[in-house]
Amino acid sequence: MGRRPVRHARSHHGDAICQIAGFCCKQNASHAECMNSIHKGIHMLVLLLAASLVLAQQDPPAPPITSAREYFAAYGIDFGALRLLVDSRVFDAEEQEPLLKILAQLPRITADEFQAWQKKDIQPEQFVASANDLRAEAMHVKGRAKKIEQVKLSEAIEEKYQLAGYYQIEMEVDSYGPAVVFSREIPALWGKSILGKPIDERVSLWGVYLKFGAPPADEKARPTLYFAAQRLAWLPDRDDPAMKVSPSLHMLGDLGVDVTLLSTAIDQQPLRSEEREAFYQLLNAAAKADPTKLSTLAAARSSLAPLLAQPKEMRGELVTVEGIVHRATKIIVDDADIKKRFGLDHYFELVIFVPERIRYRQGQDGPEVLYDSFPVVCCVARLPAEIKVDEDLSEKVRISGFYFKLYSYSSQFMQQQLKERNLPGELRQHSPLILAPTAVFIPRPKAEENSFAGPLAFFVVTLVVVGAIWGFLQLRGTTAADMRPATRIAPPEGSDEPPTEDGMPQIKSRPPNL
Repeated sequence: MGRRPVRHARSHHGDAICQIAGFCCKQNASHAECMNSIHKGIHMLVLLLAASLVLAQQDPPAPPITSAREYFAAYGIDFGALRLLVDSRVFDAEEQEPLLKILAQLPRITADEFQAWQKKDIQPEQFVASANDLRAEAMHVKGRAKKIEQVKLSEAIEEKYQLAGYYQIEMEVDSYGPAVVFSREIPALWGKSILGKPIDERVSLWGVYLKFGAPPADEKARPTLYFAAQRLAWLPDRDDPAMKVSPSLHMLGDLGVDVTLLSTAIDQQPLRSEEREAFYQLLNAAAKADPTKLSTLAAARSSLAPLLAQPKEMRGELVTVEGIVHRATKIIVDDADIKKRFGLDHYFELVIFVPERIRYRQGQDGPEVLYDSFPVVCCVARLPAEIKVDEDLSEKVRISGFYFKLYSYSSQFMQQQLKERNLPGELRQHSPLILAPTAVFIPRPKAEENSFAGPLAFFVVTLVVVGAIWGFLQLRGTTAADMRPATRIAPPEGSDEPPTEDGMPQIKSRPPNL
């Protein structure tokens, strides 16, 4: 019998290492090939062991921050810095350094972090008795602003803290008394004309407690509290033409809306991240509002012309629109902080066509559009039972709500007009955006009882009237469309668009597939 071929003996350890490296030796592999695979396996094993040692030596992940004081300590504003804030004395220059450090960090703290970190149910006496425990902690403060002064900083300090200055606001804090707030911003709607003058405005703020001041001469009075804040929220509590507070803005203030946020809205643009807080505060207010009260305060039916021509002046105002809803979409709110703060996990977007004849230029270089019915976008917290989520509706509704902005969005109808006229670029639809609690369904009138005399008489009268109108128009040389005047909308203030002129291309609108 012939001898069997001699096979190279291999270690089981070598096979294991080869398997780790992905190079398992074949039964017919040569000795050199197998040894090369083993070397590669050993090399990979060494790398894995080294990586394990590095991971073992790394610090465990830091625990989540649970308070504002922990946050400031992570940025070097620790006990040593806070020790410069001395109670029982007026705020002085020696305490400016920790103040500026805190003001520099405040923009990085989000609204949901402030809400998560805030100290709740603080009793008035705790501000003094537990000052050390409350120092540098987050709080939600409500009260009335009484006077504002502006503090400007030197160029060197501005460069160091990226802060040109701040505002010093004298306040009366609810359920406590005197306070001073150092804020990076004041409501833009106030302007600078109020600086140094007595005011009396309802405000609130997310702030950080700093210290309490010197004991007052009156033993019954309380020492002044000091806070640092990013900004003041303005909650108007009365109609005030001098401050441009209308009944609508007054209502928004009573519903907890910071009307200053309305200035973040930019017209003829989609919804932007900078408008997020204003949008959800307004939607939350609309959801809480009494629909009957809104419809009472709003006009019986608002013209769309000022919403298109003067969106900035109309922002936050109550309006009422009535028309045919063509689409209802359910919008899911994914933002965890919005769901937690406002309890909003969804809302509904309605596209409504309002029967109002308007000429409007869609975009700076776009054609002038002649509308017989104009599209309005309404976001509502609730739908009436008669309206279902659908892409193809034709139901009449009335909506009373708060006007937010002139909203820009993509429309197949507008793109079709560009294509038909061989115009370049994209043409976006501009529509008033209204936030409301719900829509009121308007049922269609019941058909008259069938009878021969009624329809026949109606047909004869209609025929006579139409014939008379046609003959009159022929004599006048006009068209039926010319008889009903269209409102010509000039571009909103601040727009670069020129006013529309006669002779521009006209587009007869039809319900677009938005």
